[in-house]
Amino acid sequence: MKGSKLFCCCRSKKGNNEKEPVSPFGVKQNNNNDLKCTSSTEPTKNLLSNGEGLKKVNEKEVADNSNKNINDNRVPLTERQKFLLVKNWKGISRRARDAGTNLFVQLLSEHQELGDYFIFGNVKAKDKYEMLADERIQNHGEAVMRILDSVITSVNDPQEMFRILEEQGKQHAIKKNFKPELFREVEDALFYSIKLILDERYTDNMDSIYRIIMKTVLKTLEDSCRDEMIRLGLLKNQ
Repeated sequence: MKGSKLFCCCRSKKGNNEKEPVSPFGVKQNNNNDLKCTSSTEPTKNLLSNGEGLKKVNEKEVADNSNKNINDNRVPLTERQKFLLVKNWKGISRRARDAGTNLFVQLLSEHQELGDYFIFGNVKAKDKYEMLADERIQNHGEAVMRILDSVITSVNDPQEMFRILEEQGKQHAIKKNFKPELFREVEDALFYSIKLILDERYTDNMDSIYRIIMKTVLKTLEDSCRDEMIRLGLLKNQ
């Protein structure tokens, strides 16, 4: 999902001749003949060849990561709530296309003016059934839910979770006529879609959990989008 746009698929504010920054993810592999041990690598070799030493290293890494997650209060959920969220969300993940389509059809039905931010065409002339059958809405809806899936499944890794959200917020900052507060408009349609898919699995307890996490998600998207727009000079600092 790298490079996907979360809620908006409209044109960028950048000119056609400007190139998007590309991250080099390719990694060159070394020739086996070039891999030679030197004296400087001996301590590491000795440590890793010792089963007990390796175990201690792994235990320390796990402990450090656990402490970071426990001390990170950006996700206001208990460990039990996080477990229930990830488990319950699987029902959405399995039907990501349906969930995403329902989200945008509901959103555009309630707020037809938002159709101007998308490249779905003139949705104002379409009813719900026509929009549900629109492949462009289906594709974009599925892409959005896949990104949300990566966010929810990273709830136990706040650093990764907020990295994804902040990246998405920044990407929306360069969308033509986009406003950070538009992320809030998605909330009602998002919950409509989640409830529709989960049905009886959407309990009062899960409603409370989803309310907490989605508030965090949408606020982070809005804040990161606004900060990026201010940085780019597209929005005045208030």
